[in-house]
Amino acid sequence: MYEIKPLEQENIIFICSLMSEPNNIYALHTDIISLDEWQNSFSEAENDADEENFIVYNKDIPCGWLKLNGLKNNDTAWISMLVVSEKFKHQGIGKFTVEFATQYLKHRGYRYIKLQTTTDNSAALSLYSKCGFIIVNQSTTKITMCKEV
Repeated sequence: MYEIKPLEQENIIFICSLMSEPNNIYALHTDIISLDEWQNSFSEAENDADEENFIVYNKDIPCGWLKLNGLKNNDTAWISMLVVSEKFKHQGIGKFTVEFATQYLKHRGYRYIKLQTTTDNSAALSLYSKCGFIIVNQSTTKITMCKEV
């Protein structure tokens, strides 16, 4: 039912739309970014060996974005972005995507997967806790979580 594919140039329009959804702007503490800015950002990162981007599909419909980084490190990689479109939330896509990231990184030889989220992002904290992540550092605004792959 769900499928994850590497990001392609045509997906940048979807990411721009996804990141313009009001709930995602609020949860990620971000502003609207123009399509030109997204295209420039991905053009610059296209050959970055430290980062990989994926699009999550529900059948043939894009519904989420996963960004992994820290890939030059031999031990620990990071989920630096996991966003699901509002109309696809609460359907198990986040859990599916975390499981994909875990298996993908395990296959590539990483020992740990980490992420950082804000203390007020209760949906992210709930998802990651259910997926086996534990809090390893916390400030008043940010939480770092880790999981052995």
